[in-house]
Amino acid sequence: MSDSARAGCLPRIGGALALDFCNTTTGRGTERFVEHLFDHEDLLRWSVFNELLTPEAAAASGARTSPDERAAAFARAMHLRGLLNRVFDGLAAHRAPVEAWALAELTALAKQAWRTAELTPTGVGYAWRFASADSGPAALLEPIVRSAVEVLTTRDLTRLKACPGPYCGWVFLDATKNAGRVWCEMEVCGTRAKLRKRTLARQAARAER
Repeated sequence: MSDSARAGCLPRIGGALALDFCNTTTGRGTERFVEHLFDHEDLLRWSVFNELLTPEAAAASGARTSPDERAAAFARAMHLRGLLNRVFDGLAAHRAPVEAWALAELTALAKQAWRTAELTPTGVGYAWRFASADSGPAALLEPIVRSAVEVLTTRDLTRLKACPGPYCGWVFLDATKNAGRVWCEMEVCGTRAKLRKRTLARQAARAER
């Protein structure tokens, strides 16, 4: 049974589905790492909240799969998240370009994620249509993979940032006009930073007396 209190309500602050999937953990690489997805049930709850599945489709998916199938699907999801964390955490920190092995693995996943693509008329033009995310456990991850590719190929990666809040590290695309966004959420990490600054200022003032 899930231990997550936030799987179905994590803020969507990343600016892209793939980045919000990365942000299903907090404090990556720190001693205060927090996991928000513990099992396949949590993955389905997150998918409903992010509108990949309807509640009915999520319930049906859970009902028609065996425990072993759910465990395998969850393991695949966690592997994908680890790969995307590696890619986007590194880019947000302005480290070296994405490692060749990671790009190769993401390329292979993207080929699978596009295998059902069909061009369909929209009334004003044409658009890609894909298999529904509820068509199978693997299909649930395909929109996330396509989102990751879209970020890498069409977004300004100089706008990709990681929240500097202690034990946060959530990644997001800065869509502000002057690229001045700093925090994942100003009312969360930004407010905490202000409070810490005030506390330090008061402590310094008392020390000078």
